[in-house]
Amino acid sequence: MREFLTSHLVHVVALATLISRLGDIGTTFLVTPTLKVEANPIVRRLRWRYAIATLAVALIPYYSLHGGIIVFTVSSLIAALNASEAMLARSVGEEQYATLNREAMRKMPVLRGLSLLCLPALFLVTLGLIMLLLFPNGWGFDFAIGTILSGAALLIFYPIRFFSERRAQQSLPAAETASETANPESSVHP
Repeated sequence: MREFLTSHLVHVVALATLISRLGDIGTTFLVTPTLKVEANPIVRRLRWRYAIATLAVALIPYYSLHGGIIVFTVSSLIAALNASEAMLARSVGEEQYATLNREAMRKMPVLRGLSLLCLPALFLVTLGLIMLLLFPNGWGFDFAIGTILSGAALLIFYPIRFFSERRAQQSLPAAETASETANPESSVHP
């Protein structure tokens, strides 16, 4: 079996990359069907057609096997992070989940909020750097770069989302802000 897989490695990596992209798109849909809590501003703006078009990156292994491993790694890690949020998002519904996220981002002090939001990304980058140190060549290098890139994407997209939610809160009229805080049914407490 191993011999078959290694002799068809390009196809195996292309299939794995396709599955990881489907996983990323599928878990995104599970968490946020209307993309209200999508962290990636490009996907939020260009919507589902763009997300589906990203399936084309499954062809990268036919151009660069190493590039395919990197895309596979990034997509797999992002899908895993999305999946970790799916239970809560599906149980309370997207609207309430979006409200919970908005309220948390608005109420949390900036430094603490950003620190907690970016903590998973920092762990991913650290893991990638350690992998790079231990496996500086070959496939280990590709997995390390994919891990670092997934953490870097989160370090870019999470703060953008955090500050856009805080900016949106500041632009709300005082009456709306007061009614949000006065209405306990508008907030969810774990």
